Amino acid sequence: MNPEKPRHGTKAKPQKRLTAPNIYYASRTYFQISQVIQEYRKTSYRMPMSILASSKQAILY
Repeated sequence: MNPEKPRHGTKAKPQKRLTAPNIYYASRTYFQISQVIQEYRKTSYRMPMSILASSKQAILY
């Protein structure tokens, strides 16, 4: 009997799907956000990202 294969009539356990963690980063300045994005792009990870800011806080005077 092969222990790797389930016996006839038994169900194999479903494998859990690994999910990537959510990362939340808060910053007070646009420059800090741009630095984080630059460093993130240097890594091998390719995850979707969104940048949320109010227009008043995102505009450079």
